[in-house]
Formats: sequence, C-alpha cells, structure tokens
Amino acid sequence: MQNRELIFEYPTVYLIYDKLGSGRSSNDPKFKVYVGETNDISRRTRQHLKDTGKSRMDWKALNESHNSQMIAIGDYYFNKSLTLDIENKLMMYLLSAESVTQLNNRRSNPQRKYFMSDQFENVLEGVWQTLRKKGLRFPRKNQKLKILRCSKHRLSIL
Repeated sequence: MQNRELIFEYPTVYLIYDKLGSGRSSNDPKFKVYVGETNDISRRTRQHLKDTGKSRMDWKALNESHNSQMIAIGDYYFNKSLTLDIENKLMMYLLSAESVTQLNNRRSNPQRKYFMSDQFENVLEGVWQTLRKKGLRFPRKNQKLKILRCSKHRLSIL
C-alpha cells in the first residue's frame, strides 16, 4: 500500500498547530492546536481554509500564520469510529499539555463498540508516543506535513 493511499483514501486524524511564542525560555514554546478527523483530508483541508477561515477567527489565524503546520495520521486499520476516538483522546491529552495554550475544536464524539475498539488503547499509545518522539511538544519548524503510518500498533514516519 502506498503512503499516499493511507492519507488520501482512508480516514485520518490530523493536527494543525501554530507556534505562538515561548514561555519562560526559548526551549518552552507555546502552541495553538486544532485536532480533527476526516474521511477526505484533501476536501476537509480545503474546506477549513476556504469556508471556516471567513467565519471563524481561530481558523483565520491558523490560515494567515506563517508558523502553522499540519500533521496527518493514517493507517489501513483506521475506520471512522477509531479516528473519532483518537481525535477525542488526543484533544484530552493536548488540553493537559503545558505547551498547548489553546485547543480549537468544538466537539467531542466518543464512540461505543466498533471494529478494532478492543485495540484502541494500543493504537492510541502508538500514536501518542510517536508524536512525542517527533516533538509534539511540538514538531520542529519547517515540517509542513508528516505522514504517520501505524501497523500492528507500531507507527513509523514516512
């Protein structure tokens, strides 16, 4: 399976973030973050940039910032319910992160039982640990798009 197919043909979870400045030291950056999920990352990204940038100030700021970046997470095991649960849990984790000063997502949508729900915690742990290893306290400058692939609960950067 091609990396492109994982992101553009399967459900994905994505983070868009903007470095706001530093806290007490330059090693203590602060971020504004949006977490989302979609079945069509191309359409959803265009929709965010075109439609919501006009009506929502948070999207307008992300759109106009030179520091905003996007990470897309995809896997052939992902289904709509699993990506909704990953989105929800990432929002909770990020709300507790000291480096995140603003989280822009206005909904939660916890799921019940679904295919792979018994593996959710393992998949989520792999997602979270990989994001942390890549600096999701947050990623380095000039990383515009990272594609993450999860396979049997192991993630790799592609």
